[in-house]
Amino acid sequence: DLLGCSEAELNQMSLAQRVHPGDREAYVAQVDRLWRGEIAALEMENRYLHRDGQTVWVHEQASLLPAEDGQPAHLILLVTDLTAQKRGEADLKAALTHARELESVVERSGVMVFRWAAQDDFPAILVSRNVSMLGYRAEDFLNGQRSWPGITHPEDEPRLRDELQAHAANGCDAFSMEYRIFDHAGRMHWMADQTRALRDDAGGIVAYESILTDITEQKRAEAALRRFNEELEVRVTERTAQ
Repeated sequence: DLLGCSEAELNQMSLAQRVHPGDREAYVAQVDRLWRGEIAALEMENRYLHRDGQTVWVHEQASLLPAEDGQPAHLILLVTDLTAQKRGEADLKAALTHARELESVVERSGVMVFRWAAQDDFPAILVSRNVSMLGYRAEDFLNGQRSWPGITHPEDEPRLRDELQAHAANGCDAFSMEYRIFDHAGRMHWMADQTRALRDDAGGIVAYESILTDITEQKRAEAALRRFNEELEVRVTERTAQ
């Protein structure tokens, strides 16, 4: 079953024929050492070839069974299929590589990423390191020294909690919010928050994932434009009254 061959087909194949070409030379060399008595046993990981051409990873233990005269007569193999494990390791490696690449992209961008547990004080689960743009360290949030409520403007926090509750009640898992926070130096920043609720298998919200963009300059520009329009209206009114 391991190689997709019948017992009769396996008996017609040499050991070398079963082994992947990339491992064959090293494998044969080690087996030869075993037969010559240079090593007492053999343990290694290597690849076999399935009859359909796919690679089969195995952990292999080999020893010799002597004949009555004490000379080695038979090779005993204990083979464990590692294919699923190796695929899992490869998938994990690819996922970690993707995660590192994604983290690198985030770090170079102007956005910050947070993941908060859905608890009253919103403890941080994940924080992008470019939170340093606000003068904080990611560790400050991860170890509980800082919290989302703790840096949020006190006039905005009750509204944000109400919005979270309303979205949860309506089954809305993706939404946007705007609010003010304070950086480490006490300066106020306006943030645009793209939030996504994360649910467990039972449908309960277990965390919130936030992508934060600093829109302070945008808010300042909007305020300046409003002041300009208000002044313009006043001037127009004054001229009309003359």
